[in-house]
Amino acid sequence: MLLALDLGNTSLSAGVFDGKKLVRRFRVPAAEFSILAARLQQHLAGLPQGAIKRVALASVNPPWLYAVQGSLHVALHGVKVVMVGRDVKVPVEARVDHPEEVGVDRLLNAVAAFRRLKEACLIADFGSALTVDVVSEDGAYIGGVIAPGVGMSAAALHAGTALLPEVKVEPLERVIGTDTITCIQSGLFWGTISTLEGLVARLRQEYPAVGKVLATGGDAELFAGRCAAIDEVVPELTLEGIRLTVEEG
Repeated sequence: MLLALDLGNTSLSAGVFDGKKLVRRFRVPAAEFSILAARLQQHLAGLPQGAIKRVALASVNPPWLYAVQGSLHVALHGVKVVMVGRDVKVPVEARVDHPEEVGVDRLLNAVAAFRRLKEACLIADFGSALTVDVVSEDGAYIGGVIAPGVGMSAAALHAGTALLPEVKVEPLERVIGTDTITCIQSGLFWGTISTLEGLVARLRQEYPAVGKVLATGGDAELFAGRCAAIDEVVPELTLEGIRLTVEEG
């Protein structure tokens, strides 16, 4: 079995693959990284002893990388960890001005999305940042957009004002808020949806070959039911990209 790990800015996303099949998926928030080894053992409980033969880690969070690697060594009894992007190259061409600057998660999403759809597409990743990436007709990563994620926007609104509280974003039916909390929630929820819908429309104008829009990331399912721009939510997209990269590497 393969344990695929995606270390982001606010959490560690993980999936266990038995061949091509994802048999277990879980997420550990950054607040629990100090007890990560214990959390990993809890989430992997029930698997046959020694079932995890390979571990692959992709990271866009260098400050936490060393600690996470140490926790993996403890939890998995020394199983070698392959670093995606360093030990094994992501099998996608990045046709951008500075390929070395592209986050490995965005490349992994491009690989998984193209193998899934076999057409030009857009990928909206709802994480700490909201990224919208473009994959060409022949499967190359050709660029995209980076905007603040909804959690970051909520925290910034609270931090930058004297009286506005930090709120939890929830799906809403109405746009018009009737008190401070619902006004903020509406701005964050419907503002994020409008941002994505507007970006998708502009990207389609600029690159008409684009077909479907896939959504992934920790907050994707929050918006999926209300956002007309999203065709399909694939929570495991980045993990699937890790699996494909390891298999082909």
